Amino acid sequence: MLAKMKYFNLARNNFIYLLIVSFTQFFILVIVANALSVEENGYYILGTLISGTLANFFILGINSSNVYFKKINEYSLKILLKKNIEFLVIIGVFISAILYYVLFLYSELLFPGVPKLVVNVSLLIFYVALLNYISCSFFQALNLFHLFNLYSFSSAFLNLLLVVIFFLYGIDNYLYFLFAIFFSSLLTALAAFIHVLFLVRENFDEKSSKETKFNYHKFYAFGLKSHLSNVVAYFMSRLDMYMISFFINPASTAIYSVAVLFVERVGLVSQSLSTVMFPDLVAYKDDKDKLYPLIEKAFKVNFVLGLLICCISLIFIYPVISFLYTPSYLEALNVFYILLLGVFLKSSSRIIAISVTAMGKPEVNFYTALIVLVLNVILNIHFIPIYGILGAAIATTISYTFNLIMRLLVFRSKFFGYPIVNLIPSGSDFKDVYKLLLRRESHHDFF
Repeated sequence: MLAKMKYFNLARNNFIYLLIVSFTQFFILVIVANALSVEENGYYILGTLISGTLANFFILGINSSNVYFKKINEYSLKILLKKNIEFLVIIGVFISAILYYVLFLYSELLFPGVPKLVVNVSLLIFYVALLNYISCSFFQALNLFHLFNLYSFSSAFLNLLLVVIFFLYGIDNYLYFLFAIFFSSLLTALAAFIHVLFLVRENFDEKSSKETKFNYHKFYAFGLKSHLSNVVAYFMSRLDMYMISFFINPASTAIYSVAVLFVERVGLVSQSLSTVMFPDLVAYKDDKDKLYPLIEKAFKVNFVLGLLICCISLIFIYPVISFLYTPSYLEALNVFYILLLGVFLKSSSRIIAISVTAMGKPEVNFYTALIVLVLNVILNIHFIPIYGILGAAIATTISYTFNLIMRLLVFRSKFFGYPIVNLIPSGSDFKDVYKLLLRRESHHDFF
């Protein structure tokens, strides 16, 4: 039974860490929102958005390639580490300089009303985030999820500690809170990278069973194919906030971000499952008889647990926002209600997307994500000027719904011929997840 529950237990542990990190980030944003005015909180939110967007874009899929090529035993840890360091140097010397020049010159055009210092600090956070992504990808490749979780939590905890200190001393400057992100991320990223160096040293004599000569084209081609779909998916999840800032103002972005903060907790389940399952999905990529049942179980578990989180959220969202935020943020409630369905469906599509990537076809995810991104842009441009932040929520939910439908149709037609209805949980599936949550044995052998 222990073997059968492997994925569920790993995902549960990862979910618990993600939940802790999520609550930590939640308290950070609540404290910042109460320390700053709505407008300055908008600057802070945009600063985190810019750094996150840049990091997700310029990682170029290196993290996915690390996991993939280590798992299929194509390259040793030593070779992968050397190439990752080369990548960081190139990004640091050339790309960062170009980004600084472009964003400094055109920040007012791209981010109307946002101070240039916000953009500058965001660039610092961006580079540190790259180092952290790369380090964590080594932990994931080695199935060291306890380290993956530990460093994620450490960064959030240090950030919270600094934010609390600033708040207690009455600091109400948004730049201090952005620098808190930078310093906490820097310390954690350096510690994680040093840990990776020790892991590589311990496996110094490790040899690849296939080849030792590094194939740049193969390594970066896979990473980029996987990366393109991830970038488009990230832009799709953050585009609404950028467009609210552009069409309305940063203060409206701050209000909208409160709804996003709560509603995205629904996706923690699929994020946990994707993290722990990806290495083994790669290992099973040529054996569809083993692969499909695993994907089916993951989809059903995510659906059931996501539905549970949605129901709990609907009950508690009003009293929580009313208690933690000023009345200016109550407008976020209607945004939350609209986004909830879309984010729930998006979390289900993540299971399908990670499975397609594991099968070596990440470009399929890119094509579908690009179509949905274009739809999202068109809908946001149409709805935001008419309905404001509610229009952004409507556009996003429609896009996420269309995203899941497209992924399911492609998944069925291109990879597995099973009916889509097979992925819908039955009554027994709900019972099995309930038993697993209570750590009781399940006769249907989920995971």
